[in-house]
Amino acid sequence: MIPPSPDDPVWNALLHDGDLCVTVCDRDGNILFSNEISEAWRRWEMAHASSQAPIETPAEGCADVTDQIRLEIRRRVCDEGSSFAYESFCHGMRHRISVRPLEQADGSRVALVVCRRMHPWERVEPDPATGTLAVDVPASDPGIIATLSPRELEVMILIGEGLSYAEIGKRLHRSVRTIERHRDRLGQKLGATNRVQIARFAIRAGLCELPIPPDEARFAETPYDPLELSAPVREVARRRTKRSQEV
Repeated sequence: MIPPSPDDPVWNALLHDGDLCVTVCDRDGNILFSNEISEAWRRWEMAHASSQAPIETPAEGCADVTDQIRLEIRRRVCDEGSSFAYESFCHGMRHRISVRPLEQADGSRVALVVCRRMHPWERVEPDPATGTLAVDVPASDPGIIATLSPRELEVMILIGEGLSYAEIGKRLHRSVRTIERHRDRLGQKLGATNRVQIARFAIRAGLCELPIPPDEARFAETPYDPLELSAPVREVARRRTKRSQEV
């Protein structure tokens, strides 16, 4: 693929002026072009593929199903000119993925895939202004989040929100001692020795963070509940529960 002119300001802004992973694929998922951030992630994945112990997956075959859905999305983008967006877990972090058609000089289409980190309060929704459709895609790489029970996930998020153990217990209708036991299990699973390190995992995953002023104004109009999880996050927790019940 020959990318647009390096003098194109829109192309340069997309590739270089933000924390975006930008990839261009053909209808069969073959990578034709990727920017520096996307390449850096790919090198990181290759370096860690053999050294990291495998994370427990939420459901058998999930990765195969997800790959097939993603491939189908790219084919529809190339064949129909449709645009799609979905939420995904990548290395244990929430990301927003948009897939849009990019016209080639010969009139054919390729898929422009843009990936960025999500804020905790964000949800992927249809965008009538751009004709973007929102789709659900199973998480194939929830990372260490897949090892947590739904209750541990809630406790981790509330620790990340800065609540004390007494406040968390009141919110979840549990005793302080029960919350402390969840904290201890979180520490064992995450390799964290204190609540600050546990909070870092929640923030890194995109499950909580301090809002910037414009978002604070938004929260005042529509109260934000950190435990009102997005559908993909709820699905990871639901699968974790199902696996525990099957054992």
